[in-house]
Amino acid sequence: MLVDVERVGGLWAPGGDERLRAVMVADEVVAWEGVVSGRRFGVREGIGELVVAEGLAPLNERYQALYDGMAGTYDLFAVMMAQGLFANERVVRERSLSRLVVPAGGTGFEVGVGTGRNRRYVRADSFYYGVDLSWPMLRRCRRNWGEWEVDGWLGQARAEGLPFGSGVFEVVFEVASFNFFADKGGALAEMGRVLQPGGLMLVVDETPTAHWDGGWRQAESFEDPRDYWPESVVLAGDEVILEGAFHCFWGRKRHD
Repeated sequence: MLVDVERVGGLWAPGGDERLRAVMVADEVVAWEGVVSGRRFGVREGIGELVVAEGLAPLNERYQALYDGMAGTYDLFAVMMAQGLFANERVVRERSLSRLVVPAGGTGFEVGVGTGRNRRYVRADSFYYGVDLSWPMLRRCRRNWGEWEVDGWLGQARAEGLPFGSGVFEVVFEVASFNFFADKGGALAEMGRVLQPGGLMLVVDETPTAHWDGGWRQAESFEDPRDYWPESVVLAGDEVILEGAFHCFWGRKRHD
């Protein structure tokens, strides 16, 4: 199944304020260009670079550099962490995504897709889209998906400036990314913006009692998504999972 951005209204400039068109050379997309401004965004190894560099906050830059550096070993770290604390990775991901329901042939969008490990736990016949700020993580993700024989669309983007139009996805979610967002309210507002009316938004993130990170983050760096929850999405419920290490929040976008 080929995942095409036209299924969700094509690509837009970060934040959804201008439609982008593909710049083609010999049947290959080499760039994306604003239909009005003519501003160009690059494509590297088939992955769109849809980040406005001047829009990066210091926290964005910090975590981008962190994950750029650990992309090659991240998968091993994820497996070892899950095995050491929760028996195996499948337990962690299935529990984290237990509220995630993507309809057959539906569109799911993961913000902070990383190396793509959640893809195997979302139905294979869905149309899957993912963005991340770290390009090396995205390159690893594409490699993983090829090995696992799953597909999806990938782009480099900030959570605070998503490269899609408004109201285009049936499901939008993030797992273990919220506490890394520089502008948490802006990121959740963007997730709500690209969600269809009635669509499901899922936020799953660590709590201050999660200690597998070796103490490199202070407890006060963990915040409650409810303090930033967008008005466009009705919060339906929340649940603490995995022995208190994660807190799951979900809701549906208003129809008005």
